[in-house]
Amino acid sequence: MKKTIFILLMLLLLLSMTSCKKEPLKAISDVGSVQEENLVAPENYASVVFVTINPKIKLYLDVYGEVLAMEPANDDAKSIIDKIEIKNHNLQQVVENIITASNSAGFINDTATVIFEIAEIKNKNIDVNNIISIAKTSVDNCTKTLNVSLSVETLLVKEENPSDSTSSEQAVTEESSKPAKSSKPAKSSLNLPDLRFIE
Repeated sequence: MKKTIFILLMLLLLLSMTSCKKEPLKAISDVGSVQEENLVAPENYASVVFVTINPKIKLYLDVYGEVLAMEPANDDAKSIIDKIEIKNHNLQQVVENIITASNSAGFINDTATVIFEIAEIKNKNIDVNNIISIAKTSVDNCTKTLNVSLSVETLLVKEENPSDSTSSEQAVTEESSKPAKSSKPAKSSLNLPDLRFIE
């Protein structure tokens, strides 16, 4: 009898310990969603891109354009973040998922603008124009699929060089993507302008 009670108490103690155990940190790409409090930037990220409609989401990309992690940058992003799948997805797929989730949540209207801000580049081999092109292709695909109209802005934030006394610069380009109205396959409306630097 004492042995049975002892075993039951040990099981109860074991169960109570496991229920109080703090869950280990998981990479966002492992779970497909984000828990902001547990976010640690992946060690191997090559660039950081913010995607802003009104939800503002921070994406960490590797050198191949795969999304390693994401985090909400405002309250609107927190409301849709669980609806955005990133596991095994590249930038184009994730941006399309962000736009689709934003549209479903009512954040996209007739005057909506998608802003792509390349906030950090850790790897000098990153092709900024390719990131912008991929992002704009995503918007173009979504405007056709969702039958919405979106304006696009791109920003490139250059970090200050410690040996240089000049301040940060931003590059801005603008474009409007509209849904295709005809049944013919539409030509891509994405003519990438050269980045202009604004002081």
